[in-house]
Amino acid sequence: MLEPITLGGVQHYMDMPYLFRSVLALCLWLAVCTCCVAQENYFPAKTFGKGQWAESEASVYSFILKKLEEPPLFTKVQNPSAEAYRFLWLRTFHNPVAVRMEVQPDGSSILTIKVADGHAGFPRTITTLIQSTTRSLSRQQTEKFRKKAQTQGFWNAATHKKGGPAATDCDGWILEGIEKRNYHVVVRAIAHRWPDTDRMVQSLGLMLAIELGQMDIPEDER
Repeated sequence: MLEPITLGGVQHYMDMPYLFRSVLALCLWLAVCTCCVAQENYFPAKTFGKGQWAESEASVYSFILKKLEEPPLFTKVQNPSAEAYRFLWLRTFHNPVAVRMEVQPDGSSILTIKVADGHAGFPRTITTLIQSTTRSLSRQQTEKFRKKAQTQGFWNAATHKKGGPAATDCDGWILEGIEKRNYHVVVRAIAHRWPDTDRMVQSLGLMLAIELGQMDIPEDER
């Protein structure tokens, strides 16, 4: 059943089960932010916009990256030769996952796959890193990903999809990149709801995690 809801002065229609899940998730994420403050900065200021919600979003992602024992990427921006990508995969009822590709001077790369305990949608359950794997990728594999990031428009994509749900409302797909002193991050949620032409983060993220990282995750859990 669709019910009207007014957001920002504009009336929208949403099915009530989805609205309920979104409101519940929002409450849970806001509550958990009390344990996510004073974390190491993983994103430049105002990356996700202004206001308390934007700060909370950055705090939650930073909290999870810290539990995954990941380093900040944006701090490498001062190094002109640094190039790296990171996919943060936050499936609500599954372990949080981070897959980081660091491009080497010879064009090859090192891929680091990390998994923490707990459920990504409930950050208070996340306490420690439970898996860390490193793989070496060839120049051909690395270049294939880099070209895909370029052709699919990662570097020009908006950080948030206007009118779309935040990754803190449901399954989150967060892709960061740094290249030639340029840092960028794109956040999308519930990728299966987007048109095929707007699944860039899903496509690149799954390439890192499944194709290159060889993570064994069933299709119905992706």
